[in-house]
This record gives sequence, structure tokens and C-alpha cells, in this order.
Amino acid sequence: MKTLTALLLFTAFVSTSQACDDFANEMSNQTVIMQQQLNQQRATAWEQKQADYQANINAQEQIRQERNNAYQTNMILLDGQTKR
Repeated sequence: MKTLTALLLFTAFVSTSQACDDFANEMSNQTVIMQQQLNQQRATAWEQKQADYQANINAQEQIRQERNNAYQTNMILLDGQTKR
């Protein structure tokens, strides 16, 4: 009887231990998945930030170019008026 009880306790212990290991593995897997998702979100946010920055630089450059063109046009018109 003692052997049967010991065997049952050992089996219960092993089953519990395996269940804990399975749970720990599952938690570890979930942690890895969540970390991958977080890294992907960070990468996406960084790419968007870079795209926004580049769009801002391009918009500023376009504004400068348009002002320069307007200035040059005015200088040509003024030069034409002074030659008359």
C-alpha cells in the first residue's frame, strides 16, 4: 500500500511539475511573441517618424524654392521696368 501511495504521489508530482513546465514554456512563448509585436510597433513608429521628417524637409525646400523663384521673377520684372 505504501508503494502504491508513493507511486501515486510521485506521479502527481511529476504531472504537476510537467504542468508547471508547460505553463512556464507557454508564458515564455507569449513573452517572446509580445516582444516581437512591440519591436514591430517601434520599427513602424520609427519609419513613420522618419517619413514625416523627410516630408517636412521636402515641404520646406519647396517653399524656399518657390520664394526664390518669386524673388527672381520680381527682379527680372524690376530690371525690365528700369530699362524702359
